[in-house]
Amino acid sequence: MPLVIIRTTIAAPIHAVWKALLEHAGSPLLGGRRPLELVVAEQREPHAVVFGIEARLVQQQRCGPLASLCLERELEAVDSKTTRLADRITFRAAGPFGWVAGFSTMRWRLGRAIRRQQSLIRQRAESMAGA
Repeated sequence: MPLVIIRTTIAAPIHAVWKALLEHAGSPLLGGRRPLELVVAEQREPHAVVFGIEARLVQQQRCGPLASLCLERELEAVDSKTTRLADRITFRAAGPFGWVAGFSTMRWRLGRAIRRQQSLIRQRAESMAGA
């Protein structure tokens, strides 16, 4: 199964990023004739661990053009004003030649969609932190 990992750093506290992430959790990842809709499979709110604060949100495909998709979003507080967001996407394209579509088209489309969503989450979290 193809794997796409995209990381970004957001200049906002982890709780603001968590709120922004939950706001975008219900929106479709890909549009088109068969939008890729995700449902929350696991949700761990920001909590203290040995090395700081972290949170995790796992979403799985409810319907869409792929045979399966799992999106794991991990938040880690770098310091009190900065958060690191890592998105890990594992997916399987449908059909007998799904691996071709997976490596050629879907990796690129999913990566672009995640970067766009990370940008929206960053803007929302930074505006909440600044308010």
